[in-house]
Parts: sequence; C-alpha cells; structure tokens
Amino acid sequence: YIAGDIERPSYVLPRALVVSTSVVMILYLLLNLVFLLTAPVNELKGQVEVGAISAQYIFGAVGGRIISLIISFLLLSSVSSMVFIGPRVTQAMGEDIRLFRVFARKSSTGVPLYALWFQYLICLLLIITSSFERVLTYAGFTLALFTFLAVMGLFVHRYRYPAVERPYKTPGYPFVPLLFLALVLWTLVYLIRERPQASLMGLCTLVAGVVVYGLNHIFAKTKK
Repeated sequence: YIAGDIERPSYVLPRALVVSTSVVMILYLLLNLVFLLTAPVNELKGQVEVGAISAQYIFGAVGGRIISLIISFLLLSSVSSMVFIGPRVTQAMGEDIRLFRVFARKSSTGVPLYALWFQYLICLLLIITSSFERVLTYAGFTLALFTFLAVMGLFVHRYRYPAVERPYKTPGYPFVPLLFLALVLWTLVYLIRERPQASLMGLCTLVAGVVVYGLNHIFAKTKK
C-alpha cells in the first residue's frame, strides 16, 4: 500500500516482505501454541476472546482481566497501521477517479485529510450498524477479495506492459502469485459457505466499486 513512498524499493521491499512475514508467522504460531497448551480446546472453539480465556487459565481471573486489557491496548497498533494505510488507498483512488478527486487532496504536511475523515465515517457506520463478529468477517472477506483482484492485476500488468521498467519483481513469478491466488480463493469460498451474510456485504462492496468505476468512465467520456 505504501510502496510508492519507499526509497530504493528494489532493495527495501524484498527484505521487508520476507523479514516481516516470517516474524509475524512465527509469532502467530507461537501464540496459537500457547492458547492450545493452556486452555481446553472445547472452551476455545467458536470463541472470539481466546486470548482472554487462555490468560484466565495462566494467571487466574484477575490476571486474565489485566491481560485482556493489555491485549486491547495492543490492538491499537493494528488500528494505527490501518489508519496510516487506508486513507492512502482512498487517496490513490482520488488521483485516478475524477468523482473522488477530493480525496486526493493533502494537507501541508502531506496527510490525505479528506480520505482520513472518510475512513473515520465508514468505521463509525460499521460500529453502529453491525456486531463485532460480522464486521470482522466482512472486513476479512473484503480485504481478501480485493487482495485477490490486486494480485490478478499483476498478471494483467505483465501482459499489457511487458517492457516497462519494474523496480521490484515478484520472486517465483508466476508460481508464487498463482499459489497465493489459490489460497485466497479457498478462503473466500470458505467464508461464503460459513458466513454468507457478511460475505454478501463484501460482494456488494465490490459491485458498488464497479458501478462507481463505470460512472466515472461515462463522466470522463462526457467531459471529452
């Protein structure tokens, strides 16, 4: 999402992707191992607060509440990263789509303020109208869906512009992207089967994007 702001992407991106992905994967595996070793599987099954349940078994009732509070603060780091990334996606849309040109505007310090406020409004709408589980499923499905489309765009770009200079090239192309697409597709199918309502909301988001893209195309032709 922020590759356009990175200096020397051909050097930095591969190392950042490999190191960060490896570290996060190891941490997730270790964390899930702790959950499985400290709490009965039957109590964890189907629960969202698996961290709190595991903490109660390790530290007791009071300690579990303290750990739950710490986990809540740690989640703010995820929120801050999405606050940094999300508006820049909307900003890029504003640069490409005439109807969203207002979101491309930046403050004197380079912050896309209009895109940032737009994201805040969407977040408030989701919090007010949906449960935590549904928002989580909707966000996960939508992110997976658009990630799937973005990686498909890699093949389109390679086909349409074979001679263009690329500061960063995907290792193992085309096998690595194809493997990624297969895994994401499996995830999408699973979510559609298990959480059809939240998945339908994600599909509606995609349809809305297609409609807006079509309207922008018509608007651009009219201007010409």
